[in-house]
Amino acid sequence: MATRTRTKLVTFPRPFFLRAIDSAIPAGTYKVGDDEGLIDGLSFLAYRRTATWIHLPSVGTTTGCSQMILMDPLEQSHAIV
Repeated sequence: MATRTRTKLVTFPRPFFLRAIDSAIPAGTYKVGDDEGLIDGLSFLAYRRTATWIHLPSVGTTTGCSQMILMDPLEQSHAIV
């Protein structure tokens, strides 16, 4: 299956929680990526989202490291409102 990743900057207006993280994530602008897979068997190109990732900077380090956390798209929509 052919896949692609689409990234965008998403601004969260207030702190939010993700199931994969134990503490609140501060409000701010974060890079969010959607992995999409090609739907086979159609007469036109169409993709469906297979995963959503948020890039979080590591706290307390100066190495420029970051984390990619798998998130539910519903978590994203609830955090933006």
